[in-house]
Amino acid sequence: MYIKAKTDLADAQSGGKFERFSFLADGRASTLSDWDAGLKLTVQDWSTGRKILTLTPTGPDIFRWANLSSQQQNALRKDQASVNTYDSATAGQNKLNWIRGDSINETVAGGFRVRSTTKLGAIVNSTPWYVGPPSAGYTESDYGGGYTSFKNTNTATNAVFVGANDGMLHAINADTGNELFAYVPRAMYSTTTVAPFSQLSAMTAKDFALNNGTGRITVDGSLMAADMKVGTTPAWATYLFGTFGRGGKGVYALDVTKPQLINEDTASATKLVKWEFSVETGDPDMGYITGRPSSRSNGQPFQTGRMANGKWAAIYGNGYNSTSEKAVLYILYADGPIASTSTWTTGTHYIKIPTGV
Repeated sequence: MYIKAKTDLADAQSGGKFERFSFLADGRASTLSDWDAGLKLTVQDWSTGRKILTLTPTGPDIFRWANLSSQQQNALRKDQASVNTYDSATAGQNKLNWIRGDSINETVAGGFRVRSTTKLGAIVNSTPWYVGPPSAGYTESDYGGGYTSFKNTNTATNAVFVGANDGMLHAINADTGNELFAYVPRAMYSTTTVAPFSQLSAMTAKDFALNNGTGRITVDGSLMAADMKVGTTPAWATYLFGTFGRGGKGVYALDVTKPQLINEDTASATKLVKWEFSVETGDPDMGYITGRPSSRSNGQPFQTGRMANGKWAAIYGNGYNSTSEKAVLYILYADGPIASTSTWTTGTHYIKIPTGV
């Protein structure tokens, strides 16, 4: 059993908890947690002990200053006091390091926000999703076969995923509570003309508070994972789909078939990050998706499945506060565009069904 926790939303020092509690022999839940992922993450070395990946305009990459595009670097350099003011490149890099967990610039007077509890961001609305060994129950006669081999070669998978208001999706080892990797979505680098102008930059501010509006909320949406056949030559994989809640308008997809093998390098980033479908890269009718998925008896989400054309897909309503303020249903094909940075084409990469409401 997993329990997530957060601190006071008005607290500038708020950090997140993410704990596992086991059931006792009599069926009651233990009052002592097996682990707290927030505490474990806090003692991991921010530079050498964490594997943090992201998506840039040229493709999946690692979350390091030199690997970001100039636009993404500018999002981190953005000053929170003025729309047209940018901090130095050094300050931008220091903010990135702070997001990774570096505390050297956390000071009471000046500097960045002091995180006195944990380096894990507050977990508010993101519902965790557990991914273990494949157990959908498909047979060799289902969907062209291959599931038995897929199941037998992925018995080591044992991870739980959750989004946090530190700009990241976190993959946690379900046995130990250690972070396997984290993902900073491309949508988090967006900037606006309204304070605080940049979500990533705003997190470092001493007066940071989640209840100040959507500009402070980041990866706050729920998750779901499903076994599906993907690729030009279809092969089984486990895909994780996530939303941002009120932190952004979009959906992202990661291949989490072997989360324990992810490293902080471009090859792992390319294997992991499949696509993002957002208001910027996908469709202007995308809004804030705040709904929570549920699963069938075999652990597969109701919102995923194989379509009549043979493609596997994730299905989402467009959420609220879209540009048109009209309700739309999206069928997002798991394969997405061939390249994770390519433009989405309706009818090819996704189906859009207006409801007329």
